[in-house]
Amino acid sequence: MTLLNVIPKTDVTSAMDESTTRATCPYCGVGCVVDVKVRGGEMVSIHADTEVAPNFGMMCPKGAFLFKSDNEARRLT
Repeated sequence: MTLLNVIPKTDVTSAMDESTTRATCPYCGVGCVVDVKVRGGEMVSIHADTEVAPNFGMMCPKGAFLFKSDNEARRLT
């Protein structure tokens, strides 16, 4: 289980072992829509779509760097 519960809504890109999935950021009640890029089973980046409410391309620092904490080797869970 990752910090970001990625529920596939739209598979935006698929190439080899890389995919991008649309999800909702779990950090607060705003419900920002994010596109999560996964390569080799690990999150490699998170971006916000500029055309989608409620965040319209903007992300807080916690949501923007979620992939770094999720892939951290020293993480306890």
